[in-house]
Amino acid sequence: MTNIIAVLAPNVVLLIVFGVIIMLQVLFSKTESKFPGLILPIVSLMMSFLITLGIAAWVNPESSNDYADTMDSVIVESTDPEETDEADEVGVSVFGNSMENKNQEEIGSPILLIVLIFIFSNIPTIVLSIVYVSIRKRMNKEKHVNRTRIQDL
Repeated sequence: MTNIIAVLAPNVVLLIVFGVIIMLQVLFSKTESKFPGLILPIVSLMMSFLITLGIAAWVNPESSNDYADTMDSVIVESTDPEETDEADEVGVSVFGNSMENKNQEEIGSPILLIVLIFIFSNIPTIVLSIVYVSIRKRMNKEKHVNRTRIQDL
């Protein structure tokens, strides 16, 4: 029972946070001025740029294999004098597997990674923009209907 609560509690908190953000977007979009409704989508877009730039700074497309090989392999030296005749250096990955067979296809394209991170980090921007556009269209339609009613009178 405690495991279920431990798993569900963060998800419920995230749903509440997302619900509050959507409610704020609806509230901002319903204002007479169009600019308050653009605040959250712009903030979300800026955050996605920061996330993408952070990943792009961390992943260097030109030297991704060299960097991965040097960072994931460590020098293992034997202290036993009988084993010193064997290889002094052994490439061992941080994750426990050998780095000998790693190539660019297995690691993945860093540019593809950056593009995917940018696309996925813009999902909130797209959702907030859809909310903004739909509410503004509905408001403009209601304004137009009200104008035609006033003109008919």
